[in-house]
Amino acid sequence: MTLLTNKVNNIRRILRYLMLFAVVIALFRVSIFSLRFFLGNESPLAVVEGPSMEQTYYEGEILVVKGVDDKHSIKLQDVIVFHEPNDWDMVIVHRVIEIITINSNVEFITKGDNNPSSDYEYWGWRVRESDIIGVVIGKLPSFAGSIIMAIESQFMTVFTVIIIMLFIGLDYILEKDTREA
Repeated sequence: MTLLTNKVNNIRRILRYLMLFAVVIALFRVSIFSLRFFLGNESPLAVVEGPSMEQTYYEGEILVVKGVDDKHSIKLQDVIVFHEPNDWDMVIVHRVIEIITINSNVEFITKGDNNPSSDYEYWGWRVRESDIIGVVIGKLPSFAGSIIMAIESQFMTVFTVIIIMLFIGLDYILEKDTREA
């Protein structure tokens, strides 16, 4: 009976660590969700993809993005995150190099810091107010970017749910076995 009790206690200890891990991940996801509220933006974090902003931001870095209610508040040299005008699914991080006002509508000409020409010169498009996600207000350390991408992955969500269900199920079974022994 002592051997069974030791095994049960060891399994419970492992389950508690797994549960703690799952709770930490869940709390982290909640805090990222709350960033949406505080930063006024559905996408408060953006991942830098590609070399176009090198010397300022590097591929894989996580940027903190604040929503902008009044697009007129965006200034020259601000780094903005926006949907590419011809491909809404493509999100771009570039610097504003020119602001154009047409009939009270504001459009922005942007350029990656590492690009030889503006997006308008190269692609032929300007960023409209409706394309803008927000303005970059900071970045997280590189290691944090890797952690956030892992935690935000679908795998980690499923893993967290499975760990919680496993904890509840095994704890019930172990409790039942202990009572019967």
